[in-house]
Order: sequence, then C-alpha cells, then structure tokens
Amino acid sequence: MIKTRNRYVIASAGITLHLMIGGVYAWSVFTGPIVKQTDWAETSVSFAFSLAIFFLGMSAGFMGRLVEKFGPTNF
Repeated sequence: MIKTRNRYVIASAGITLHLMIGGVYAWSVFTGPIVKQTDWAETSVSFAFSLAIFFLGMSAGFMGRLVEKFGPTNF
C-alpha cells in the first residue's frame, strides 16, 4: 500500500516552521520592550537569544543527520 500525504499539511507545516524560526531572528525587535517592561539587564535578555541560536544550530545539526539517513519524507 502506498502512503499518501496531504500536500497542504506539508506546506502548512513548512510555513509554520519558517515563521517560528523568523521569530528568533526578529529578537532584536523584542529586546527593548522586554528590558523596559521587566527591568532586566539587556545582557540577560540577550542571553536568551544566544541560547535560542545555540539550540537552533544543535537541532539543525542533529536533524540534518537524520534527514540524510532516512530522507525528508519519513518525518
């Protein structure tokens, strides 16, 4: 039996993931308002961005190996 996939679900998932990643790269827009509202130091707020980029890179490296091994359609 051949697996069928709904192309709209795949397209929607791709758009959702790109929007989520875009939120990380728009962090500089959010830094100022977060500092003003919470009275945290800008270095503390920027550390959250550093952690997000670190884990984004680690997950890309990990998932990249899995995609190479199993193929993109198996996930």
